[in-house]
Amino acid sequence: MARSNVKFSWQKNHDHGEEKLLSSNPSNPSCDALRSLHDIVSRFARIVGLDKTDIPLAVYKGSFGEKCFIHSKVIASTLRTLAKKTYNLTDRDLRRHYKYTSHSLQAGAAVILHAAGINAIQIKFLLCWRSDSFFLYLRNVAHLLEQRNLGYSI
Repeated sequence: MARSNVKFSWQKNHDHGEEKLLSSNPSNPSCDALRSLHDIVSRFARIVGLDKTDIPLAVYKGSFGEKCFIHSKVIASTLRTLAKKTYNLTDRDLRRHYKYTSHSLQAGAAVILHAAGINAIQIKFLLCWRSDSFFLYLRNVAHLLEQRNLGYSI
């Protein structure tokens, strides 16, 4: 299948019932939205069962085989664990200076996409930003300074 419309019954931005067109990416399977969706639905079928339509798709099997849900606290905990190991931070460092949350992924993605040369309209579309508030995260980024020095605008 090359493309498919997918209806999201629950969205964080309250656009419940929103439909999005997803497409296959055979040249880069790690960026293939349809393959990812297939993997998510397959995992859900194994862990929960396809007849459970009132449960979010974001599930995984825990350490003891139990059904667990992916939510903001799980994401924040995972990000903090990764940050501690990557940057050799202490729990005190994390509490005082760093607030790793699920929002960090979206803000970080905006910075990464912009540094890769993706324009603001594309970033807004790709990351489902309703406003231009992602510009707040683009400050103090070396790539932007280099562009400014070359005379480019954001």
